[in-house]
Amino acid sequence: MITKQSIFLLTVLSSLFVTKVHAIWFSVENSDGLTLKYQHINSDKEAEVVGVFPFWGGNINIPEEVIYKGKTLKVTSIGAWAFKNLDNLTSITIPSTVTNIRIEAFSGCIKLKSLIIPQGVTSIGDRAFENCYDLKTITIPNSIIFIGKYAFGSCEKLTSATIPQGVESIEDGTFSGCYELKSLTIPNSLTNIGSYAFSCCKSLPSITIPKGVTCINKGTFYACYSIKSMTIPNSVTSIGENAFDGCDGLTSITIPNSVTNIEKEAFSYCFNIKKIISEIGNPFTINENTFTQEVYNKAELHVPKGTKVKYNSLDGWKNFSTIKESLPSNIQINENDETKEHKRYLLDGSIITTHKRGVNIIQMKNGMTKKIIVK
Repeated sequence: MITKQSIFLLTVLSSLFVTKVHAIWFSVENSDGLTLKYQHINSDKEAEVVGVFPFWGGNINIPEEVIYKGKTLKVTSIGAWAFKNLDNLTSITIPSTVTNIRIEAFSGCIKLKSLIIPQGVTSIGDRAFENCYDLKTITIPNSIIFIGKYAFGSCEKLTSATIPQGVESIEDGTFSGCYELKSLTIPNSLTNIGSYAFSCCKSLPSITIPKGVTCINKGTFYACYSIKSMTIPNSVTSIGENAFDGCDGLTSITIPNSVTNIEKEAFSYCFNIKKIISEIGNPFTINENTFTQEVYNKAELHVPKGTKVKYNSLDGWKNFSTIKESLPSNIQINENDETKEHKRYLLDGSIITTHKRGVNIIQMKNGMTKKIIVK
């Protein structure tokens, strides 16, 4: 399935190729006496900032345009590694003409405290702000479509972030290691949350997972100590290995009927879980160490009426000392209704009206869901 994000990524890759082939490097001195390095891009019509020399500390002001050999070039990009490891950079002004911030552009700028990314920027590359330890605030514009892997990884003092509507994916490790992150708003447009995306966000008290997300990947919420409860939307079909591992503040969890797979250690070291609500009407085997033994001994597992015997017979689930049938029976499978299809989805959450090649998720009229592979 071709999405606007995949088209966008192809465009970015194409631009990177063109940049490499037509690269012409030059330096221009700013009005403040600071010399920035650039290269021509986009058939020599625009310029990308690629570095600064010399730089003794403080602020960098990137101009909207530069003149080179009598030709005016619009500054539209901050290049890969352009300001990497400038450990004395405290602030930077990015002009509204910039549309791309490439990989590791500001990685390791340990004294950068705040940043406004202007409206018009569509892409933030992999590790663009990784290890910016002092970065406390950042403004992400509505124009953003893509945020790369570990883009804000280990921004230890970042306290809040809002991902704008239109972003479809939070990549692997995007906010990993943001220890002070207390507020995070993510859009309904989101369909993918990558592995370890929020790992070690130990101050994050809660998060709302959008209904379009189909998979909670490996280590997504690893060591998020402050999260106390979690309701997983009924679009999710899989909970990955170590997804909530180490979330020892978690006291309750609701697992929707749509889930068909839970990987090993998904809830390992969640010692304080007291209540698990499983809406799964047709339970499946889980790994013995999906939950910690202390949870198996002390937590209450609440299941749909008529399913306790099945839960008690399956590896993993049968380890719970207390299993209660406290959920409505209409959640469970009714053999007579199983073939009555209500809605059909693809893995990205989009509704389809007929079968399509690949994995189809079918929701029955009785609320049950199942996955089938259409060849």
